[in-house]
Amino acid sequence: MKGRLLIVDDEPSLLKCFAAFLEAEDFEVQTACSAASAISALDSGEFDLVITDMAMETQTAGYDVVRAAQRQSYEPEVVIFTSLYIPETEWKKRGVKELFIKGKATLTTVSNAINRIFDERTRRRVLLPTGTI
Repeated sequence: MKGRLLIVDDEPSLLKCFAAFLEAEDFEVQTACSAASAISALDSGEFDLVITDMAMETQTAGYDVVRAAQRQSYEPEVVIFTSLYIPETEWKKRGVKELFIKGKATLTTVSNAINRIFDERTRRRVLLPTGTI
């Protein structure tokens, strides 16, 4: 298993498809169909990466998920996958690693980005003992 993902979207068919694709990529996937259920999952589990839609209960519910992820001591990375246009400066200032627009980003593009984020996360967490090269 490469890592644990939480996928958040209010479209059940998208959740099912995305989860199946990422499970085939060797990720453990949990899904949530609302910001509220995602926040509960974040508080009760531990995830390496959260992929969230923006517009669910409200037009900005995804930012509630982002804030909840940032409060976790295990520090999951966050990616937004939405149909809304959000300026890059806006999502980057909130600590989001990537933003993908539904209908424009392919599953392969998203998968490549997720794998890159995991590789970067792994490199950051690997600490070499003092005095080694």
